[in-house]
Amino acid sequence: AVLVPARAGVLSAAGILAAPTQRDLVKSWPNSLVHDELPAALDALAAEAVAAVGAPGDARASTSVDCRYRGQSHEITVPSVADFAGEHRRRNGYDLPDVPVEVVALRASAAVPSPVALDDLPAPARKAATGPAVLTEDDCTIWIPEGWRATPGNAGALVLRRL
Repeated sequence: AVLVPARAGVLSAAGILAAPTQRDLVKSWPNSLVHDELPAALDALAAEAVAAVGAPGDARASTSVDCRYRGQSHEITVPSVADFAGEHRRRNGYDLPDVPVEVVALRASAAVPSPVALDDLPAPARKAATGPAVLTEDDCTIWIPEGWRATPGNAGALVLRRL
């Protein structure tokens, strides 16, 4: 079966239209072993991300930190330093309770939902057809080869199947 989605000719544009506006910020943390200043720095970075999306009242923000054990060359992004050991153990099978945890970077993400939902866009009225046939729509042209049948499906999709 071949599925031709609703709005096939403008699917990428429709997806962008319905996508949330989002900003992701990353800031290096120069004091890798100093953790007591992290909450204020994360709050400030989150506020900066919220301001960047341009709708402070509607924005949802989240923060995380990139951590590693001292001497490691790779980091793991976790919600907080307290979550690092458990996530390291889950991913690698061990943790190092006596090794200091370094914070390498701070992350903040803020998003505002799109004012348009894909469901708000009208689905095309599609008709059944047997190939060979050409179906023209406002945003695309669909070729149905000989030996295939097109039938309307869920969510405005057109389903093509061999006869």
